[in-house]
Amino acid sequence: MLIAIGLDNGCIYCIQGDIARERIKRFMLQVEKSEDKSECGITGMGFRVDGKAFHLFAVTPTSVSLFNLQTQPAGRQ
Repeated sequence: MLIAIGLDNGCIYCIQGDIARERIKRFMLQVEKSEDKSECGITGMGFRVDGKAFHLFAVTPTSVSLFNLQTQPAGRQ
């Protein structure tokens, strides 16, 4: 299971694993800052599973970021 929470500062807080058995991993993802270096809040997120590939899309008012959650640490595209 994966829970992702988008924050106003452009970070995504993720909790992955079995919450009931307390076997979880927590990590943070960061979207790119805008050209004027101001922080952009996350306005939308979506997951996509394609075979074994697992991706998280994060939307801000100025960009769309794609995170590959199969790699460690998660890579942003």
